[in-house]
Amino acid sequence: MKNSEICDETHEVIGDRNMCEEIKEKVRVSLTKEGYKNGINEEGRIPVMKGFPKIHKENVKLRPVLDCRGNMFEPLEEKIKKVAEVIRGQQESASVKNSEELRRRLREIREIRANAIVFSVDVKAMFPSLRRKNIVSVITEHMKDSRINGWSGEGIKEALRAIWKNSYCVIGDRLVRIKEGLSIGSKLSPVLAEIVMNEWEKKVRLKGGDKLVFFSRYVDDCLGIWKGTKRQLEKFVKEIEDREKGIELELEVEKDDTIVFLDMRIKKKEGKIYTEWYQKSCASGNYCHARSDVDYSTKRNFIRNMEERIRQVSSEKEKAEEGITVFHEQLRRNGYDKRRLKLRKKGETERQGEERAEQKEYGEEEKKLWWGIESIGEDTEVIKRMLKKMGGISTYRKGSKRLLDVIREKKKKKVKREEEGKEIMEKKGVIYRIQCSDCEMCYVGETGKRLKERIKQHKADIRLERDRNAIYKHIRDTGHLVDWSEVKVLGQEDRRTVRKWKEARFIEVEGGKAMNWNAGLKIDDQWDKLLRSLKI
Repeated sequence: MKNSEICDETHEVIGDRNMCEEIKEKVRVSLTKEGYKNGINEEGRIPVMKGFPKIHKENVKLRPVLDCRGNMFEPLEEKIKKVAEVIRGQQESASVKNSEELRRRLREIREIRANAIVFSVDVKAMFPSLRRKNIVSVITEHMKDSRINGWSGEGIKEALRAIWKNSYCVIGDRLVRIKEGLSIGSKLSPVLAEIVMNEWEKKVRLKGGDKLVFFSRYVDDCLGIWKGTKRQLEKFVKEIEDREKGIELELEVEKDDTIVFLDMRIKKKEGKIYTEWYQKSCASGNYCHARSDVDYSTKRNFIRNMEERIRQVSSEKEKAEEGITVFHEQLRRNGYDKRRLKLRKKGETERQGEERAEQKEYGEEEKKLWWGIESIGEDTEVIKRMLKKMGGISTYRKGSKRLLDVIREKKKKKVKREEEGKEIMEKKGVIYRIQCSDCEMCYVGETGKRLKERIKQHKADIRLERDRNAIYKHIRDTGHLVDWSEVKVLGQEDRRTVRKWKEARFIEVEGGKAMNWNAGLKIDDQWDKLLRSLKI
């Protein structure tokens, strides 16, 4: 879509919700109390409304999001947000931070009846639909006869009215005033919405009674287990709706004892709840590509964390392995090979597979557990090997060094290596070597610039897929990656011709392991012998 079409569509979406009106007059800021002027940035800009594609729901093309960075009320909003966070912390809530926490709560349910109904409820367009009048009443009721951070309930009420009265935004070339609801993108909106939803939960628990076996909420999505008929459930959902306050609900009931919620597929089987990892049909399966110029450790940690997440949301090991297999297949389409997926060899445990991959890539095992032992002669080494093999336990001599000293020495060496690496990158006029992390091939080059500038050029050539670069050609043909952390300086020389000659000599030393297209500078044999004899 063109930018003008996005602006028109965004204006149409928020216009349909009756949350804004177009104005043509100049924006005039009016405050009810002079005391709030210290919370205003007079040089602040007017927020911009943008439309972001919404692909997971039919008939909804865009989600209107307000870019509030640097707006004139930002300092005042920060103060009100701190008060609102205190209020939210004092409320009882059934909300969860993520699907892992939800699964832990579901695991606490020992047994449910076979005729119990698992259902989900979605609050339609929660942020734009919540009524400002209701938000103010909930906050003032909670702060009745009390002050938080020096603010009274009436003070917060007046401040919010001042902000909302002057809530203008730009959509394309149109100036719009937001009449109702909370803006997606504002720092204040999430915490205010949470306060209202926590208050709404009281009504849910009261109306549900004993029939509501389980209830949990993630922002505007709610999951529950109902001990009754479907007709009773539908009646209950209508009772907890409050359209005057902007809470309109959409009910979804389990089908074939299965329902999807967040990134989990929840199944009811033999009186128990089972969960597994789920991806929506609109999921593209695109991740950070293996050849992208992103740090290798970031890619490694992303894969590891995603695998761990799949295991945590899956209640059965077999389902977790199936989910990880699907994830690995998506990664292969993004250029990753088997070794980078840290797949296990036959007969290996999951931990052994990870340790092998770590040892192969970084030259050392990740040491998690230490045990101090005293020297007892020849048997000391035998005990060390047994502890390492059986429990992965690393040992140190108890009589010579404390564990703290060992850790400090390790940290000092790490800092020293990092400092040396920075010094190397600042050097000029160097001959350098870049090693492939998957094979013995390497690239030998020279530069008169600072080494870090030349490395940036190599990375840019790889990112832009330039065939003139020998490193990119090797990566393209083999699918390997380059270990940028192991760039080594082979020599330093300010004289360009001599530096070129030295580069050629180092390429010659590498022999067939050099991925360079040519052998470098060629000079007469007599001069070559002379230079070698002078050991330049």
